[in-house]
Amino acid sequence: MTFELKIVRVHLDDQILMDGKSDHIDPDKWRPLIMSFQQFYGLGHQVHASTLAQIPEELYQTADRDHATRA
Repeated sequence: MTFELKIVRVHLDDQILMDGKSDHIDPDKWRPLIMSFQQFYGLGHQVHASTLAQIPEELYQTADRDHATRA
């Protein structure tokens, strides 16, 4: 079975947003709780920088993002 989803709206607590950016999550402020095989886990420290961070953000944003911010 395969599923394809389209996220149309996301609600965030202001406390996890990057300073000065209302549409970016600060990974150092966000501490998600993940359940795997009925055990809870948190996130550890960053292992290494992502190569995606070297790509300008506007190159991987889609037109759907603009539509969602207007909704």
